[in-house]
This record gives sequence, C-alpha cells and structure tokens, in this order.
Amino acid sequence: MAKFCSQCGKPLSPDAKFCDGCGAKVDSTVNLSKEPTHEMPNAPVINRRVPDIGIVENFFKRDGRLNRWRYFKRSVVLGFVDLIFLMVIFFTDVNALGELSTFGNAMVKAVVLIFQLPFYCLMVRRLHDIDHSEKLAQLSLAMSIATVFFTDYNINAPANQSLIESIIVLVNGAIGLYVLFRHGTKGANQYGEDPLA
Repeated sequence: MAKFCSQCGKPLSPDAKFCDGCGAKVDSTVNLSKEPTHEMPNAPVINRRVPDIGIVENFFKRDGRLNRWRYFKRSVVLGFVDLIFLMVIFFTDVNALGELSTFGNAMVKAVVLIFQLPFYCLMVRRLHDIDHSEKLAQLSLAMSIATVFFTDYNINAPANQSLIESIIVLVNGAIGLYVLFRHGTKGANQYGEDPLA
C-alpha cells in the first residue's frame, strides 16, 4: 500500500520515519490505496504547493512549476543583483575614455555568464508551468551565451550589431515574452501541481 505525506503529498518509503520533502513525521501520512483501511477511511489526498525556501530553491531548482508572478519577481531580483555586480566592475575598472581593461571585460562576461544559470532555471520551471519541456530554455540559454561573446561591454563601444546578433536578440526577446505572459496550465500537469492552487 502506497503511503504519501499529508503535508506535501510526496510518496514515502514503507520504512520512512520522516518525509524527505517537508520533514513531517510518517505517522501523519495518508494511505492512497484503493482498498479501504480501518486506520483512515476515506482519507483525503492533500496536494498543496510547498513554498520555495532559500536561494537554491528559489533560483537554482529546475523541477516543479513557477507561475508568472513569481517568475517575474525572481527575474527582477536576479536582474537587479546582476546589475549591481556589473556596476561595481564598471566603476572600479573603467578608464576616463569609458573603456574597460581586458581583465574588466573578462569579468563582465564572466558575471553575465554566471547569471545565465539561475535565469535558465527560472525559465525551465516557468515552461513546466505551461506544460512545456525545457527545450525553449535551452535555446534561449545558447543564444544568450552566444550574445555574451559577440558583445563589447565598453561604454563607448559602437552600437553596431551584426545581423546575427540582431536576430538572436529578437528571438530571445520573443521567447522571453512568451514565457512571461503565457497562462500556466490549470490544475496539475506532468511537471507537478498547479502553483496557484
């Protein structure tokens, strides 16, 4: 007979003393077998959204779903932190002509690349909410990484973009808008429970 946690709904092993998902005691489990039991007749299935706790779960988790509002808020937070790092590099390394040293340019590219990982994880979870695999997020990540290598981050650098760079920016922007504004699947889907439930 399968046992599930009454707090988060995660399946439990028969000998578990605590739930791996939320830490609840096993004695607070729900039996979901079709056979009636004397212990818990007509036991309800409790499917609640377990909130993300901590930086890793909020920004580096790829499983589960993320609704539009949480995706937007977390993306804004990431963008703000990314901007702070970049501003520190620019203020400490740029010369009077608005040029970065070779080291400064490498640092900017490194920061931009590092921040692609949490943005990617957020997009994967958002795609899961609209019942899509992470293929669009992989495409967006590949284009973002390519853009980093094409871009000159000096303040006075000419703003001339090649045709390929322009296409990458447009496609990536379209993917970003689609992911941000597309309604999530109502109810559970193959990636988990509805985050709005």
